Amino acid sequence: MVALWLVLDQGTGSTRARVYDTAGRVVAEARQPLTLLRPGPGRVEQDPEQVVDSLHGCLRAIADQVRTTDLVAAGLATQRSSLLCWDPVDGHPLSPVISWMDRRTAGPVPDPAQRARIRRLTGLRYSPHYGAGKIRWCLDRLPAVREAVAAGRCLCGPLAAFLLDRCLQRPPHAVDTINASRTLLWNLQSGRWDPGLLDLFGVPVRLLPALMPDGADWGRLDIVDCPLYRVTGDQAAALHADGPPRPGRVYLNLGTGAFVQAVTGDRPARVDGLLTGVARDDGGTRLHTLEGTVNGAAAALAEVAGQTVTPARLDAALAAEMDPPLFLNGIGGLGSPWWVAAFPSRFLPQRPASVAARLAAVAESILFLVQANLERLAEAGWRPRSLGLGGGLSRSSALCQRLADLSGLPVRGRRDPEATLAGLHRLLRRDLGAEALPAQDGPCYRPRRDGALQRRYRAWRAALAAELTVLGDA
Repeated sequence: MVALWLVLDQGTGSTRARVYDTAGRVVAEARQPLTLLRPGPGRVEQDPEQVVDSLHGCLRAIADQVRTTDLVAAGLATQRSSLLCWDPVDGHPLSPVISWMDRRTAGPVPDPAQRARIRRLTGLRYSPHYGAGKIRWCLDRLPAVREAVAAGRCLCGPLAAFLLDRCLQRPPHAVDTINASRTLLWNLQSGRWDPGLLDLFGVPVRLLPALMPDGADWGRLDIVDCPLYRVTGDQAAALHADGPPRPGRVYLNLGTGAFVQAVTGDRPARVDGLLTGVARDDGGTRLHTLEGTVNGAAAALAEVAGQTVTPARLDAALAAEMDPPLFLNGIGGLGSPWWVAAFPSRFLPQRPASVAARLAAVAESILFLVQANLERLAEAGWRPRSLGLGGGLSRSSALCQRLADLSGLPVRGRRDPEATLAGLHRLLRRDLGAEALPAQDGPCYRPRRDGALQRRYRAWRAALAAELTVLGDA
């Protein structure tokens, strides 16, 4: 019998599956695209049935490529902050999938004391991107949800829990720690749903799935009849793409959004403006992180260009525009370390005529936002020695080189930029005690002196500070 490892990445733009052999080679893969729906300002949704169909489609495609009896273990990574409500009896969705990018609940916020309490208990900032406000919106606005609650047939929670109910042979009505931690309802210290936060947001605990460590025996996947041993969030998996995360290295995943992560060990650390997160929970010990979030990375490029931007096109734009204009990037909301949900995006001094100039400006804004998070880490004593890079945008060598030039750090890319799939595979091997794979060699970008880039960054910081002052006075 050949031992094969199945990993599934349910992302924002697509669902992907891969099968690795014992040597770490990819022997089968599948991809199903997904549609983002934008029914109104600040609203971003997905069709729950399309997401389920995409996962089933990937499983069927894998079953056509390998013998399913050779699959020894599977893992699932999902969008962490996307959420919905469903009927646990028949699995029928009661709401759309409300995306992690959705900002429909960006209205009145708790008072400063309550915000501080949320930060202390969850490690997160109060934000419409996270789950509690989305659950409350569903309970208040959707008749189907209210009727199901009254009938005792409603669960609300992270997308992972719904997919488990629909794709496992025995629905567990449970969710993993990593995805639960993005709801604003999970207590970072106790590892449980927090009664005080449930009361604050008006969410009865009976409406939430049970909690399990991300490394556990979750049951067997349908279609391929394979045991599922790891359920986690996409960014938590990406952190393990080259094995156990290394001290002194900060990890950056450049996808739809960009996520900056530094591992802090078995105890949570706090830095103003950044998130305290969990990257792994094995039931006894947890691996904690500090995280910075850039909401508009590939999503910002696509919005400005009107279509998905390929790495080759981005390279060409950056090569053509060595001194692009500035772009204040609030697409999807201004993330860490400022946390302004409704931030107006704009070019400075004005919108450039050429598409290449716009793409270069947006690309640099992503790097500027990343650099601001790196500086916040360094100010708090978490000064990185290098950057590990993954995600689709890491295929742009020009973008990676400018990141190295701006940060002054060596940037280590990957031959295979699919960090979530690679990290999930390594976690599975660890779970089953398989021999660890060596770290993957990839391109290394050494920092070069670029005074013009540094000047643009300083000008961008000044323009952003001025805009934040205006918003604060409004």
